[in-house]
Amino acid sequence: MAIILATTLVAQVFYYHKPAISPSVMIIPITFMVNSLLTTMIIYVGLKFKEFKITFNEVFKAVITGAVAFALQYLFELIYLFLASKSGNNFHLLNFSSLSLFHLYHPNDMPFYLMYPLQTINVWEILNVIIIIRSLKLIVTPNNPPSLTYTVNLTYFIGLFIWVLIVIYLNLSLFNK
Repeated sequence: MAIILATTLVAQVFYYHKPAISPSVMIIPITFMVNSLLTTMIIYVGLKFKEFKITFNEVFKAVITGAVAFALQYLFELIYLFLASKSGNNFHLLNFSSLSLFHLYHPNDMPFYLMYPLQTINVWEILNVIIIIRSLKLIVTPNNPPSLTYTVNLTYFIGLFIWVLIVIYLNLSLFNK
């Protein structure tokens, strides 16, 4: 969390030339916490349906540990933006999402409602799930069933899929061009 907040502060001051103390600095940490809580609830419910003996706090710790992938993503993107800010166009830089499917298409050829899903499908998301699974396997060590990996993958990606569908629906209904 501290890395994400520090990266946001650095981006505010150096890249966007905004003051360090502004309300927009808190958007990323608040979004991060809400995302972590929702992810924890989804994975916890999935694990409880499969009758794993694990607490909500243990799942939350694993999800926070998995967030290291997103901290690395923010750091990677900040470095990239510093290096490429002179050469890239503004639209591409504002919608930059490293190692995602978004960069396989030209933004002008893409419908606006597909931008978020293509940004969401990235290497960092997969790395996050791998770290969560590894963390949970360390917690559930005595009876480490193979269904743990399947359950976490299934619940995480179904939750992510539903979230992406909600965002697409909102984009289509609110911002229909």
